[in-house]
Amino acid sequence: MKLIIKYIIIFMLILSGLFFDNIINIYKDIILNTNIVVLLVTLIAGLFGFIVAVIPFAIQLFNQDNSDKKNSFLNKLMTKKKFDFFVKPMFNRFIKMLYVMFILFLYTFLLNILQTIDFKGITFIFKEIYEIPLYKYGIVFLFYLYVVLIIQFFTMLRNIIRDLQTLVFNFFKVKEEEFKYMENK
Repeated sequence: MKLIIKYIIIFMLILSGLFFDNIINIYKDIILNTNIVVLLVTLIAGLFGFIVAVIPFAIQLFNQDNSDKKNSFLNKLMTKKKFDFFVKPMFNRFIKMLYVMFILFLYTFLLNILQTIDFKGITFIFKEIYEIPLYKYGIVFLFYLYVVLIIQFFTMLRNIIRDLQTLVFNFFKVKEEEFKYMENK
């Protein structure tokens, strides 16, 4: 519910841009800024590659036979409670992040296509489109979609970073317990 309210508030703020031409121009400049698009696509490509590489590695790691009990970290992580609480949600977030990155990449691809079209060269169409308020609605819609996708992307990125942080902390905790056990032996 909080998420829906947040998006409605953002939409209302962005919708206010319909009444001010300067704000529409700012929206247009932001969504068609080449530097932002290149930065975003580079970030997406790097993270996409990372996640695609991590998922098969993690599946292989969690699927190995630990019957010899040499890897206490994996043994603790593979208990039913920890697996359902930590591993399953982490995999689900990885997959969801792949979808969000794919949609955001398609969106930036669409923006790049829109940026290369020379609307001013087609003056009669440009004048018709620009005078119709529908053009402003299109810019507002594209900007809103941009903001929503960016928020979703960075929220997912934050969640994945927290998952990895928790995984590292659990690893350190298990290793400290192992060292204490070995010292007491």
